[in-house]
Amino acid sequence: MFKQFLYLDEQKMYSLSSQLFEGITEYILNENESSESEETKQNGPLASGRIMADVINSTIKSTEKRFLHDHSFILLENELLKGKHILNIDEKTIFENEDFEKFSFVKVKARAIFNDINKINELFENFNSLGEALTYLNIESEIEKILQNKNNLSEKEQNQFNQEIKRLRKKENIIKLAETNNLRRDDDFLKNLSLITNYGFSEDFEIQQKVNNFLFTSTLNRENLRESEKSLIKKYSRQSEKEIVILGIITQTLKENTLEIKNIEGKNLKEGLSNIIEHLANIELSLFGKASNEIIIDPIAVYIEL
Repeated sequence: MFKQFLYLDEQKMYSLSSQLFEGITEYILNENESSESEETKQNGPLASGRIMADVINSTIKSTEKRFLHDHSFILLENELLKGKHILNIDEKTIFENEDFEKFSFVKVKARAIFNDINKINELFENFNSLGEALTYLNIESEIEKILQNKNNLSEKEQNQFNQEIKRLRKKENIIKLAETNNLRRDDDFLKNLSLITNYGFSEDFEIQQKVNNFLFTSTLNRENLRESEKSLIKKYSRQSEKEIVILGIITQTLKENTLEIKNIEGKNLKEGLSNIIEHLANIELSLFGKASNEIIIDPIAVYIEL
């Protein structure tokens, strides 16, 4: 079965492979040799008749190892499956909560939702402008319909109509209509919402999959994507139609994290800082903590089976 790779963490893959296979020996040694010649001519002083010619010859040798990344991953995955190290999850699989404690690796096959925090923050920052733009287009659409019957109106009615068009196109009216249709929010509200989202999720690019009431969340490193986030979402949709396969390491299971409120003050600066860090963890847990049915995965590869 062929695989269309969307994401591959090569460093993590080769780290695991080197431990599993006791070193990596499969690579292609490719030696390139290139030679280039550059000739530069420059005219000498006027009437001197002299021509200066410089010929530069250089030979560049480079040796590089080109790993067959995709094939290396298939070898790793097959070896992990052979050793029964992977918990397989799909809609047909029957599994229990305790299974997540027994396995280090998980392979989830299900439809996915792509969450790009950068795009969400961009939406918050431009929400009011987008809302006003949509409202303006709706107004123009209504005006266009009325204009079709303008010739049937009397001169007085046409003047009234023109005044109404001017009123509809006024900035104040567009803002009011946008607010009525929930296409505009308070600027400070959006600013603070964007601040909290950016603090909690930074620039995360997540994939979420739901299987049998369980939520699997994988945070991807953008540098390991095979193509841009925009391209992925355009091709596969923000809510994928096809099933996406994610193989990764289970980092957080169904265990609940409890909040502990402690006094920030400590006996010394070090203890005080330690208490502050605990409070910071509590804040992050209360705002951005995982759901009770959520499993967190550190992804190695994301692909589609063809």
